[in-house]
Amino acid sequence: MLKTISKYLYVLLIILIFIKLFSFPLLAKEKNISDKISLEADNIEYVPTDNLFASGNVKIQYKGYYIESDYFQFIKEKRELEFYNHFKLQKNDFFITADRVFYNIESRTGSVDNAHAVINKFIINGKNISLLSDKIEITDASLTTCTQNIPHYSIKSGSIQLFPQSGGAIAYNNWLYLGTTPVFYFPTFIFASKIFTKGEDQSSSPIPEFGINQLDGWFIKENLGFFTFGPNPGSVNFGYTEKGHFFVGAAQNLALSPYDALQVKAQLSQLMPFKGGIYYYLDFSKRSNAESNDSLFIDSFISNFLPNTNAPINNLTLKYAYREFINNYWLDSTPFLGIDVNNLDFNLEELKLSTNFTMGYLAEYDNNYNKKSSIKVNLNSTLKRTFSLNNNFYLTPGIAYFGNFYTIRDWQRLFLNFELAYTRPDWALKPAILGSIQLLNTGESPFKFDSTNIQDDSELGFKLASNTEPYEFSLETNYKINKHVLRNLDFKGKILMHCWKLILGYNVVQGQFIVSAELN
Repeated sequence: MLKTISKYLYVLLIILIFIKLFSFPLLAKEKNISDKISLEADNIEYVPTDNLFASGNVKIQYKGYYIESDYFQFIKEKRELEFYNHFKLQKNDFFITADRVFYNIESRTGSVDNAHAVINKFIINGKNISLLSDKIEITDASLTTCTQNIPHYSIKSGSIQLFPQSGGAIAYNNWLYLGTTPVFYFPTFIFASKIFTKGEDQSSSPIPEFGINQLDGWFIKENLGFFTFGPNPGSVNFGYTEKGHFFVGAAQNLALSPYDALQVKAQLSQLMPFKGGIYYYLDFSKRSNAESNDSLFIDSFISNFLPNTNAPINNLTLKYAYREFINNYWLDSTPFLGIDVNNLDFNLEELKLSTNFTMGYLAEYDNNYNKKSSIKVNLNSTLKRTFSLNNNFYLTPGIAYFGNFYTIRDWQRLFLNFELAYTRPDWALKPAILGSIQLLNTGESPFKFDSTNIQDDSELGFKLASNTEPYEFSLETNYKINKHVLRNLDFKGKILMHCWKLILGYNVVQGQFIVSAELN
């Protein structure tokens, strides 16, 4: 959704570039300006006051952007530019049309009338778009991914506010329509870029989530988003659980820069009077190519909402948490530091290293809330390489080390691992066989939460995955050879219903089954 809305900024940026570059008289109906912008029209008029008028099949090209319109004008004295009739802007898989586009360079304000945009699978319409100095507001907006004349579903919003500098957007006064029938009202729906939103991801769907787990029994949960402080994304979550009854909570993010942020969380319930914490996130991820010197600001902004093709190098988390629920046990982390190094490529025979390091003070509570505490230092590291045996088989051997050191006692594990995967382009299913040989096994954890689902034995495992529409699912299980028990059995599945997805998940370790939905 946010990817779709934010594309309206393309119009503004290109118009601004035009103003800076239109300093040469146009003597022909086709002109290349500074070898960057090409303007073509049936009629082009450039007057001594530096005003520019173009009409009839106006065509403009700039860095892969293609604009068409019946009429374009730039009034230098008023610092205004305007496109009239049949405005169309296109680049790759982005397409937008409008009746009129107006922008004032001096006040950095403007408007767009009757806009229609298609971005990837998203289709959005807005009756009026106000371009303000600090935000963009779309009124009478609708969103869908359904291509039917009467969409299977759509979200209709009273207004959507987009904040270009921070990369966030929020929709107000929303109705979810199935066909032409309104079925569900939600007051807010928040969208934020992956760089801007730190910590836990916001819900990708306004539809409530329900399911069952060991902690709550059956449950239903809802999450509503908002913006504050600049703006920064926050959320209010509430719901009902079989064991804990009603609960309500809130989370607030504070973006310190594009790379780090603070998050504060709190929740009240009948089962646990209070739980919450303060979290600090620092992201050293590689920036995308869109942030190069030759790129446009809007390209950099849009890249926040596109898949990141560069693997993260380092992620740092510092938290002070009171009552977290991990692996079915209540914990305090006061304070706790975590650092991730993922898929670090040495360019050395394609070896890849993934490392996680944590250090801090932990306290675990049993069912009677008796506390056990210790300082813990953890180091997990995996080194691996993938070999192509032929066009279909891929073998990935590796070595993995797991070490946990406490003031009470410690334990260490060392394994030789392998994964044999079979992939064929004409096969929807992608199976893989997993194996581990234990080389070192010393000590054990004093905490129950981090001795659950750990790899502490030689294993055989199996994975099966598919992302071929209309189904997406993954299945993984690992069997402890010497202990003769399953370590895990996890299933996640998505069923595509033309333009939305039904999500099913089952986790044996957590004893959790979840049903939810997301827009496709």
